[in-house]
Amino acid sequence: MEETIDKIVNMLNERKYTLKDIKELEKGELPHLAEPTVKKVVDLLAERKCSEVFEIVEMASWPVDPNTEEMSTWSVEDLQEAVDGFLELNELPYMDKFGVPCDFHPQYEYHQLSCILYRDGRGFSADYDLTTDGELNDLTLQMEFLFTDANTMNPIFLDVHVM
Repeated sequence: MEETIDKIVNMLNERKYTLKDIKELEKGELPHLAEPTVKKVVDLLAERKCSEVFEIVEMASWPVDPNTEEMSTWSVEDLQEAVDGFLELNELPYMDKFGVPCDFHPQYEYHQLSCILYRDGRGFSADYDLTTDGELNDLTLQMEFLFTDANTMNPIFLDVHVM
């Protein structure tokens, strides 16, 4: 992992890449880097163990009001309410764990786990389309992975919402 992150950061810092290079990273190495953490988070959400999500990823924070310095972040209760509320509202009994084959096969290239590289070299975002019985259920997990000076990644939970 460290070698891959170092390669990506160097490529971006030296500005030695093409659009094709970026697209290949977004379809290959970035999902591969994100998958172990995304899998853990998806499996915990499927098992309704929202409190354990907080043990493996950092929660993003955002300004409550752009005119103040007050910040907000996800709580265990917020996450549990978002997941349970979505399932109840849509009359779904559960969410699938990571890796359940998705039966969505559009006419265009589709990946259930998609990543977008931040061009400033700080990391990348990852979206994972959640499913129930292999069918997309409209709920998407959004995370970001920020590269550290030690060539590791800091996984951050951004959101889980209807796309």
